[in-house]
Amino acid sequence: MFRKYFLPLLASIALIASISIVGFAQSAQLRGHVTLKQADGTVVPAAGAVVDVYRTDITTGKISTKTDKKGDFIYAALPYVGEYIVSVSMPGAQSSYLHGVNVKSERIYEIELTPGD
Repeated sequence: MFRKYFLPLLASIALIASISIVGFAQSAQLRGHVTLKQADGTVVPAAGAVVDVYRTDITTGKISTKTDKKGDFIYAALPYVGEYIVSVSMPGAQSSYLHGVNVKSERIYEIELTPGD
């Protein structure tokens, strides 16, 4: 009688545990494109700009990367839940940021920097 109830119970617990682990491990990409509007009005890719991402709903520090030569950046595995602030800076340009960024939307965020300190 013990085996009759124990094995199905054990299988059910294992199934629930595996589903829970998959549910908590969801992550998404954060993608963006950074441009620099120069003093003459032309817009060029902001190659080498520093991109910092801060999670605002909990304090976990920051994640940093740089843009590539086309001005693109990507974070491959940010937690699916939560809101973020994306801050961009580079020498010779004013820093810029986006707040309320959500990775659920799967959009490409466009950030334009202007000349400055």
